[in-house]
Amino acid sequence: MRSSTLYPLAAYALGIRLATAAAVLGAQAIIPHAAAAVDEAALAPAAAPVAFVPKAKTVIDLGVATDTFLNRDSCGSVRMGGRTLWTCRDTQFNRPNGLPELRIISSTASWSDDGDLVDGAADPGSCAELLASGDVAGAAEIRNKLLPSSGRLRMYGKQSGSAFFPLLDGQCNSNQAGLCPDGSRYTIWPDSPPMAVGSAAYTWIRKFRVNGALQPFVVDPGTALYKVEHKEDGGADAEALPSASVVKGDFWADHEISYGAYGNVVHGGYAYLFAQLSPSGGAGAVALARVKADDGPAAVEDRSRYEYFVAGSWTGNMPRQADAALVAVPNASAGGQGTYYYSEAWGRFVWIGQAGLRVTAEFFVTTSPAPEGPWEQPVPFYTGAGGNYSLSAYSLQAHPALVPRGCDGQAMVISWTINNLIGRDNVYTTPLALVVWDK
Repeated sequence: MRSSTLYPLAAYALGIRLATAAAVLGAQAIIPHAAAAVDEAALAPAAAPVAFVPKAKTVIDLGVATDTFLNRDSCGSVRMGGRTLWTCRDTQFNRPNGLPELRIISSTASWSDDGDLVDGAADPGSCAELLASGDVAGAAEIRNKLLPSSGRLRMYGKQSGSAFFPLLDGQCNSNQAGLCPDGSRYTIWPDSPPMAVGSAAYTWIRKFRVNGALQPFVVDPGTALYKVEHKEDGGADAEALPSASVVKGDFWADHEISYGAYGNVVHGGYAYLFAQLSPSGGAGAVALARVKADDGPAAVEDRSRYEYFVAGSWTGNMPRQADAALVAVPNASAGGQGTYYYSEAWGRFVWIGQAGLRVTAEFFVTTSPAPEGPWEQPVPFYTGAGGNYSLSAYSLQAHPALVPRGCDGQAMVISWTINNLIGRDNVYTTPLALVVWDK
């Protein structure tokens, strides 16, 4: 994006959740969760020690995930219908010279194919063979096996020019950026990867509106629930993207805890939904809810079926933002954006992401035997390259859907957004790297 257009939002992102009465500069903006204040108490060691901290043996640069026609940032992914679905935040179409147009679309989606990465190994069923040269000397060999297409994971799909997650009525939706005549903006951005349940996927998006002074109209706004569906046509139109519809525009009302917006993981018949408390409550503490995923999409869409983790047990009574001391799950993240998933090989729930208030690609990891904890204290394991702009790198994600078959517990694919200023244009890239875990 042109720096003159992006900079206010970038500054706003840096001000997310600096929770003081004098200056609350906003809520998750260009960097999902990145500006959440780091709660030192939340990062303190859990009361019960956990004896598992994964360590990276090496991290191998694979290339980039890209649709050459688009300039966009903050992409997450989920497995859907035999392919990988990506959802991203602010997007622009590129001009013939490769630089972006000025017009902004608040969200877009793309596909990527297994053949470009997951099945790219000579023997995709043998992770041991793939990682046999898992050191610096063997990095090129592994990279060529996994991503032979000149270091590019092709993202594709027909773009309509409209926001993938539709702007709601009243959200200045005469344009696809949510820009209002008074200079304010609705920042309708996905903060975490979609959650797949059955044939559908779900995304919770908080409905922030910020004014020209970079202040949110509501510090802890309501949250909309979107449903993503795709009708397979036997490959007749592989470029067709799924559709996203609004289940309920205020699934969580203003000032309620935004369960699901911070992250999700489906395991053991349940969908676990993570939230990060707002400055009006716990200022970055992580809260947890669950719903029976085995009951299908209808359960996810019905609030009456939800349970909430409060004071060490599950209850049907939803807590408040002010109940931080009762709902906080210590160490469930490092305070910034990231990805939750479950590793069968480790028998652990995992979070990989960034610390709050960071604009570098410093990755942290924490694990737990249960979503409720006890979680390990998050530890850093890798720092990726950054760009030349003040918002150098952000939107750190893990991509379980891209892990080569048989590599669970041995490797993970990660990505982040790099922001470079080229002339007057902000240009974004999404690097991919393979983390090889130390055994």
